[in-house]
Amino acid sequence: MTDADVMQAASDAAAAGDTETLEALIQQHPDIVRAHIPRDPVTLLHDVAVNSVVWNYPNALAVTDLLIEAGADVNGPLEAAASVDAVEIAERLLDAGADPDGVQPWPPLEEALYWGQIRTARLLLSRGAAVKTLRAAAGLGDLEKIEAFFENGTLKRDAGTIASCFGGDLPHHGSTDRQHLLDNAFTMACLNGQIDAAKLLQNRGADIDALAPGYHFHGSGLHAAIWQGHTETVKYLIEAGADLTKRDAGEAAATPLDWADFHSRDDIAALLKAAIGG
Repeated sequence: MTDADVMQAASDAAAAGDTETLEALIQQHPDIVRAHIPRDPVTLLHDVAVNSVVWNYPNALAVTDLLIEAGADVNGPLEAAASVDAVEIAERLLDAGADPDGVQPWPPLEEALYWGQIRTARLLLSRGAAVKTLRAAAGLGDLEKIEAFFENGTLKRDAGTIASCFGGDLPHHGSTDRQHLLDNAFTMACLNGQIDAAKLLQNRGADIDALAPGYHFHGSGLHAAIWQGHTETVKYLIEAGADLTKRDAGEAAATPLDWADFHSRDDIAALLKAAIGG
């Protein structure tokens, strides 16, 4: 078998939950646990962490244990697990020594919050992950930490920069502009259903209708709340005067109602229609 054949066989075995075949391949080719799979520049453990949820890989915990025992890197897969709320896999990775703050500039905690995976975010916090940015404090709804990023009403320098899991591919990456940071954090609060945090940030100057930088969906806080299905947050935004016809800055230029329909948020769609009609 060529190296590519071995990796393909290992990838297939991991995806099928076939620990017997995978273990035999690892014994013969121990380096495969740190090599990239054929179809994607990620490791076997990273692939299992994501696709235990996305594609429902069977026996994923046993495969995870096998790969960890064989010496697989655990830090990259932790960020992957955070993105899909693979909590049990994340627990195993942390138990195996994964750094709860990650080893890259974009930490697992913010990866979890970016995708609305609050269970994994709480797990990371319980294992010592640090809340390093205004955006993270907002996503967690931690009002005390949000306040700590201000001094005499002024946003401190340690509030962070505009960043995301998409890195420099998004506009304003690395920006420290005060309004950018406020709007970015406000959107994160809405995305995670943190109404009190959103209210606090709005009082501090966040623009309720901003298409905040740092998000691939190029939408407002209202778009973000709809995406994640936070009905109570949508109610707050309606009552606070959010623009219900605001279009996102993506190719579709979609309204909040378009988003509600697309994501099958029927209760939210009804709220929006009633508010628009009223």
